[in-house]
Amino acid sequence: MHLRTTCALIAGVLALASCEAQRPEPIGEPGTGGTGGGAGGAGGGSPWTFSTVDAEADTGHQAELRVAPGGGLAAAWYRNTGRQGICQLPDREPAPTDVWEVVYGEERDGAFATEVVAEVELVGRPTGLSLAFDGSGAPMVAYMGGQPAQYRCGGTDSILSTRGGGSWTHATIDADGAVPAMIFDEDVAFCADYQDACNRGDVVGLWPALGMADGSPLLAYRDIHFGFGVDAEEKADLQLWWNGSLVTAEATSGGGQFTRLAVDGAGGVHIAHYNQHKLSSAIPNVSTEGIWMLHFEGGAWSREKVVPTTPVGETLALAASGAIVGLAWHEPQAGVVRYAERSGDGWAAPQVVDNRGRTGLSPSLAFDADGNPALAYRRCGPAGQSGADCTAADDALRFAVRTGDGWKAVTVRSDEGRQEGLSTSLVFDPEGRPAILFQESYFDAQEGTVLRRLVLARGELP
Repeated sequence: MHLRTTCALIAGVLALASCEAQRPEPIGEPGTGGTGGGAGGAGGGSPWTFSTVDAEADTGHQAELRVAPGGGLAAAWYRNTGRQGICQLPDREPAPTDVWEVVYGEERDGAFATEVVAEVELVGRPTGLSLAFDGSGAPMVAYMGGQPAQYRCGGTDSILSTRGGGSWTHATIDADGAVPAMIFDEDVAFCADYQDACNRGDVVGLWPALGMADGSPLLAYRDIHFGFGVDAEEKADLQLWWNGSLVTAEATSGGGQFTRLAVDGAGGVHIAHYNQHKLSSAIPNVSTEGIWMLHFEGGAWSREKVVPTTPVGETLALAASGAIVGLAWHEPQAGVVRYAERSGDGWAAPQVVDNRGRTGLSPSLAFDADGNPALAYRRCGPAGQSGADCTAADDALRFAVRTGDGWKAVTVRSDEGRQEGLSTSLVFDPEGRPAILFQESYFDAQEGTVLRRLVLARGELP
């Protein structure tokens, strides 16, 4: 989308007297946006249309939206089956697991055709998945699945599934985290001094970040120490699979959360991850807490701590456009979403994108065709509500874009009685329109339960 069309979309919404106060129309059938007058629309119709991608009872968890090689939209997400499995570890009582489906969907003739990639048994909620396309255009989905670990039930392996010939094949990338090869020399002694934690344990594949770099799939993921004990996550490290080889990307002691990956216009690789633990790192006089970045540029790796702030809420957002790398995150204590930009070797000062209430949760970042950064995210309450539960009355899906006048933000959807944007993923389609895949949650009084479905919002010019 060129600057004039991005601005037109934002201006068309902001020109209304009070988009915040208007109740959006219910979601219509796929390809429609209700009867007009939706969020940000009055009289002339809404600049956003909505369609249901997956209407199962508990779906849309950690969705990831991409533009497929053919130009249509594609996505992957978790769906809760409502079934339970049983895990039997040695010398322990049987324990229940939750059975989830990894789902893939492609846009065809204005609607999404979906298929199940795999079933995985997990303990607790999923910890990320990632979607990319290989050099032939085949979809690839990375997630944690496979077999239980020695001390943890459910799938605990790093899995990569690829579709070909109408079916999915599943490859185990890493099953035990024993990866003695290190990117950074100083990590070798650091890992050895810390009980060899980065090579011990068998719970791997959390928070995967998948992409194509130098013509080959590249996968970053978290490896935690056995998956039990009070210090298991403090002994986590970041692993990397590229060109068929495994390497410890960073033995940061606690890192690897919310991992994201982006490739810039020159083929440089950028990986962001978060560490909530304040511990000693392999870098002298630098502690581990905050958001870290790894860069592969000019045939060499470097790393830096970009944001020392903790905590960071829910996820990170990372994207690249040309030589620009953008990073966004939610700060729960401040209740805001921030954006920082790297050009060359330096980072500009972080900017507050939106501070209207407790906002910026589950951010997703993309650049339009003119290189303008844009964000989709969730606002869940008024200012000063940090730490409180989000309420449907205050909940909204928001969209912001930076133009020459700074950041402009609008409400995309704020339907009464519903929570919007619990998981968001933003892309710009080949026509330049923003598309936001998000999870919507609401209480069904007839069923007496909370339902979660997956919805696609598409920006249309007024």
